[in-house]
Order: sequence, then C-alpha cells, then structure tokens
Amino acid sequence: MKNLRLCFAFAFLFSVTIAGAQVSALQSSAEEQAVSQLERELAKAYIQGDVKTLARILADELIDTSDGLVVNKQYHLKYLNPRNGLTAEFSSMNVRVYGNTAVVTGVEVLFQAANKDNAIYYRFTDTFLKREVGWQLIASQRQSLPVWKTRYMETSELKVLTVQDCNQESSLRSLSYETPAFIRFVNATSQPVVVYWLNYEGKRDPSEEQKETLKPGKSGFRFTYLTHPFLVTDVMGKCLGIYQSAPEPSLAVIK
Repeated sequence: MKNLRLCFAFAFLFSVTIAGAQVSALQSSAEEQAVSQLERELAKAYIQGDVKTLARILADELIDTSDGLVVNKQYHLKYLNPRNGLTAEFSSMNVRVYGNTAVVTGVEVLFQAANKDNAIYYRFTDTFLKREVGWQLIASQRQSLPVWKTRYMETSELKVLTVQDCNQESSLRSLSYETPAFIRFVNATSQPVVVYWLNYEGKRDPSEEQKETLKPGKSGFRFTYLTHPFLVTDVMGKCLGIYQSAPEPSLAVIK
C-alpha cells in the first residue's frame, strides 16, 4: 500500500510539472506574439510619422546605436520623418523571451510599393523590457545591408557579367573598398579552374583567402567591392577570362 501511495504521489507531481510546463510555454508564446506585433507597429509608426505610438513603445531610457550613431527616444520623436508610400516587411524575425526581457533579431525590408527592386534591407537586434505599461523598447541596433548579405540570391536574380579579354590583365587592379559588391562564379567547363583576385598592385593574389579552386560544375561566391577585378585560370595558371565587379549582385559563368 505504501508503494502504491508513492506511485500516486509521483504520478501527481509529474502531471503537475507537465501542466506547469505547458502553461509556461503558452505564456511564452503569447509574449513572443505580443513583442513581434510591437515590432510591426514600430515599423508602421516610423513610416506614418505616428508620434503617439512611438512614445508608447519607446522607453524613456532607449539607446539606439543603429548604423554607428547613438541616439535616444527624444531624438526619434523630434526628428521623425514620415515616409509615405513606403512599405515595411520582415523577411525574418526571431523573438526570444527571458522572463521580463525579450530579444528580437531579424531582417526588415523597406520598399516602395511599386518598386521592390530598390528595397533597403536592415539586419536588426531589439531588446524589450516588460513593464506595467507593457513591453517597451530599451535598446536597438540596425545596420543597412545589401540584399546578398541577408539571403541567398537565386541565379535568375543575378546580372550575368561579360567576360573581359586576358590581354587586359596588365592594366587592371583594384582601386577602392568603399562600395560592397557580390559575384557568384560558376565553373561550366570540364576542368578545375582557379579564381584570383587582382589586388591593389594589379597582381594575382596568391593567398588562400583570395584564391579559390572550383571543380567542374561547382560554384563559389565573393563578397567584394566595386572596382575589384577577378581573373580565372586553369590549374596551370593560363588565363581563361577576367570579370569585373558590378553594382548589381552578379554572376560569372566560366566557359
């Protein structure tokens, strides 16, 4: 009988524990939804110039370090600049709740309704604190990024680069590192090829970080900069073509 009572006691404690965990999970899910909704309200408020909504969601002690600047709530309210015609979407958003604190990470996309090709992408981290008045944003950090640093680019989205003649190698070199660029290289030949960056001296950079060998049918990519040329050779070093980075995310098909 004593063992039976112990079994019932353990079973009761186990059921209570499971029920408590389920309630906790439901509460956490509800809080996550509430915070994600606040993110969408914030995006809409900035576009529409809704001072009242911003004043409610932004904490008085807000610290915003977006794009290298350090600003506060008063700055946001004073210099709010409505951007009618813009639409805000979140290509990704992840909300994690830790008691009365929530951390949100993701990618926000701003674009004109009629022209999504010129969208602006922001990777962000926002921290909210739950108070009597509800969740409030206490810290924020956003960084504008080119689209290829936020998601995988399909081949159909890339601009096909025109191969340049190998005779130009001696006259080409990288000039600056101001404007980011992206190139995906595809080896459409039946032999391995080697992709070299032509550095600031116009030389084939031999370092492992700047040289890549692609097997037949394989592809690779480079986060690079405008004005940076790349030279492709066979395994013996014979030039097969030169490709120059472009403002648009690009595709270099090696034939």
